[in-house]
Amino acid sequence: MTFKIVPERRRDAALIEPLLDRTFGFDRRRKTVYRLRAGVAPVDRLRFVALAGDGGLLGSLRFWPVRIGTARALLLGPLAVEPALQGAGIGRGLVGHGLARAKRAGEGLCVIVGEPAYYAPFGFRNASAAGLILPGPVEPERFQVLEIVPGALDGVSGLLEGYRQGRDSALNANQVNPIVHPNRARFGPRIERKRRTPQRSRNLLIIGRKRRKQASGV
Repeated sequence: MTFKIVPERRRDAALIEPLLDRTFGFDRRRKTVYRLRAGVAPVDRLRFVALAGDGGLLGSLRFWPVRIGTARALLLGPLAVEPALQGAGIGRGLVGHGLARAKRAGEGLCVIVGEPAYYAPFGFRNASAAGLILPGPVEPERFQVLEIVPGALDGVSGLLEGYRQGRDSALNANQVNPIVHPNRARFGPRIERKRRTPQRSRNLLIIGRKRRKQASGV
């Protein structure tokens, strides 16, 4: 089948979400990897679509930023292809194209939750055996990692965490800020305490003395 792969266009966004629903179902957001993507934008320069000759959308691939300790990595996916066209090489074309562009962009590591037989030809291997941990339930064999740059995994291990993009496109400069832990929403926003200066300490002491006198009737 003839198709071409191009960077994702602004008008594609409205078509990609329905494509993801058709490919993965409406409960896809319950999956562990969606926790890593929550509140995070995909990497701008690593968003691709596969188009038919008439410009129709056939498939989509995005990469998202994650952190493993202090090391930066990419989370591949979701990779979506029109269900009726799966097996025609569109998905493999998107993955190969995306990884090549990621390497050109200077990325070193990539992780995926997917079918081992599908991703092994690209060089992915078991991530749990490499010392990586996914924060949530997952079939161990489906959690995989790829060294885009040989040796990028040396000294890297631990829990995967998500990132937020900086205001100045820091993500594309390989500078990212850690996201707030998911439990933060349950416990409420963090309260920033005011710095206690000597003057403020004296004022608090005076207020405390007045309150104690009022309470004792003095």
